[in-house]
Amino acid sequence: MLKGEAARGEKTKIAVFGFSYKQNTSDTRDTPAASIVAAFAKWGFEVAVHDPQVTQAGFEIEMHAQGYGRLVAGSEENNDSGNQELRGSVELVGADKIKACTGASAVVILTEWEIFKTYDYRELVEVMGSKGSRTLYDFRGILPDEVFSSKESPFDRSF
Repeated sequence: MLKGEAARGEKTKIAVFGFSYKQNTSDTRDTPAASIVAAFAKWGFEVAVHDPQVTQAGFEIEMHAQGYGRLVAGSEENNDSGNQELRGSVELVGADKIKACTGASAVVILTEWEIFKTYDYRELVEVMGSKGSRTLYDFRGILPDEVFSSKESPFDRSF
């Protein structure tokens, strides 16, 4: 579904929750999240990465180490106008979940942080993109069932 939005040429923002390789750490070494956010950017998405502990330095070092440095917003490689492969970008917004979600069409949970269970997802949906396209992907299976219930969910779709 996400790739389909990008294929239609829409400039879409995705909020990624979690970049560290596991919860309760700022350690990003070999995090699988790097390749996932890179794929989103290559498909044309603007990716805002929210992680409670990852630093900008740690984020950039890991993106470069895994070969995705050109995707980091503001990097010299990203500003290279000759980079034909680049369609989107990735930005770390740190602990600012509101900034990550503002204008986003989807929230994608990649790390099982306990704090993600405590968020008021109704508040986050209020700052997201257009009604009808606000989607939650909980790839870690950490959120309670009511977030996914069609009657209780603040999201238009959730998986």
